[in-house]
Amino acid sequence: VDGIGGAVSLTLGKLFDLQTSGPAVIAAAGASFTVNAPFIRLARTNDVINAVTRTMPLGAGIGTLEFNAFRNLDLVGRLSFSDPLASASRSSVTFRSKGDIRLIGTQTEFNGVAAPGLVGGIASNGDMIFSAGQIYATTGTGNAQADYELPVFKTDSQGQKRRTNVSTPFAITSSADDGLITFLAEPGATASDAYSAGAAITVRAAKIVQGGMLRAPLGKLTLGSNFSDAVAP
Repeated sequence: VDGIGGAVSLTLGKLFDLQTSGPAVIAAAGASFTVNAPFIRLARTNDVINAVTRTMPLGAGIGTLEFNAFRNLDLVGRLSFSDPLASASRSSVTFRSKGDIRLIGTQTEFNGVAAPGLVGGIASNGDMIFSAGQIYATTGTGNAQADYELPVFKTDSQGQKRRTNVSTPFAITSSADDGLITFLAEPGATASDAYSAGAAITVRAAKIVQGGMLRAPLGKLTLGSNFSDAVAP
C-alpha cells in the first residue's frame, strides 16, 4: 500500500494479515490509514542481514496509522514505522485490541549465523500508542534466559566471532527527541492468560506513559529514557 492520501479506512469481518519484506504502508502528510478487524497480524517475512545489504522495514512514513483489533493483534518480527526515504518524516501509530497485543520474535540471521533467540521490535520516529487488555512477548522472544548462561561463540561468514546465546530484547523505540510511547488499558478489553515465559522487552523513548498491562512473565521488562522523569504512571 503506497501513496495513501486523505483518510482511508478498511473494515474486515475476519482477519487483516500484512506480511512484508519491505515498505508496506506509506501515508502522505496529513493522511490517515485505519484498519478494523477481529484479528490483525503485521509481520516481517524477511530478516536476513549481511555485510552488504539489509532489507528495508515496514514503513508508515508521514501520517497516521491506526490498527483496531476486536479480538487479538500480533506484531511479528522487526517492524519500522517510518519512511526510510524521508528522514524528516514523522509517523503516529496506534495499536488497539479488545484482547491481547502479542509481540512475537522471529529467527534472524547475521552473516550466516543465526541470531540468538527470537528477535523482534517496533521502531518509530514519532509517537506510538498500545491499548489492550494486556501486552506481552511470546515465549523465547528476546531470549531472556541467555543472561544466565555461559557464553557460546560461533564464527560468521566474515570471520567475526559472534556470541550465539545473548538476550536480544523485543525493543519498542521512538527516535524522536520528544517521542512518546503510551501503554493503556483498552476500555472493555478482556485479558486471557499469558502463556509466555523467558521473554525480554525493552521500551525506549523521550517519554513513556505506562497505564496498561505490559507483561514479561519469568523474563525481563525494561523501561528507559534519557530523562529522569520520562516514565509517568
